[in-house]
Amino acid sequence: EARIPARPQACAASVTGPIGVAFDEVSFRYHRAAEPIIRGLSFEIEPGSFNALVGPTGIGKTTVLDLVAGILQSATGIIRLDRRDGETVGAAEIPSVLSYATQEPVLFDATVRENLLWNGTEADKELIGDVLDIVAARELVENLPQGLDTRVGDMGLTLSGGERQRLFLAAMVLRQPGLLIMDEAVSAVDLKTEARIFASLRRLAHKMTIVAVTHREPDPAIFDRVIDLGNPVSKL
Repeated sequence: EARIPARPQACAASVTGPIGVAFDEVSFRYHRAAEPIIRGLSFEIEPGSFNALVGPTGIGKTTVLDLVAGILQSATGIIRLDRRDGETVGAAEIPSVLSYATQEPVLFDATVRENLLWNGTEADKELIGDVLDIVAARELVENLPQGLDTRVGDMGLTLSGGERQRLFLAAMVLRQPGLLIMDEAVSAVDLKTEARIFASLRRLAHKMTIVAVTHREPDPAIFDRVIDLGNPVSKL
């Protein structure tokens, strides 16, 4: 049974302003793999921009995000995270400036409110409501038996896949990170809801940089740039 761990304050993202990302001739090969999954990849993401990361299955989109987050290491080349003033974010700082919303959300056997705030985030009811609006989940929460105080069950078993994803994404946004990365984080919602969420996130780009992996066709009205791992120099 997954219960909420103690709140590690170090995991709470600090409000640092948007963070940029640079890859310079980065290659990465998984242990025992015959060939690198990423070879000589270079791109730059500007602080305060909304970016789509696309490409066919197996080309390395999740690998790129894991390298950005520091989950994977031992890559060759240069990976750099920079603040808007040009100061580089050190490896030890990455957990405090980055939120990672995954396709498989982790929810604990606790209330909605506790799941949104478990990692040390502080937010009043108004801010929580604003973020629930961003992820198209305010109505969802309002319709639960006890609203924010409704228990969601172990791994959110009382919720659908799309509902779990939206609440987990809300928790990541509430941390107010400098960099939000999303690995198909709303893949279980319908196209209309995904478009609504992306349009709302677009309005946050001045506060945080966003990189979203998506298999759906990116809307050029939403994204500042599309990075196609099959052709990483491509732009909208």
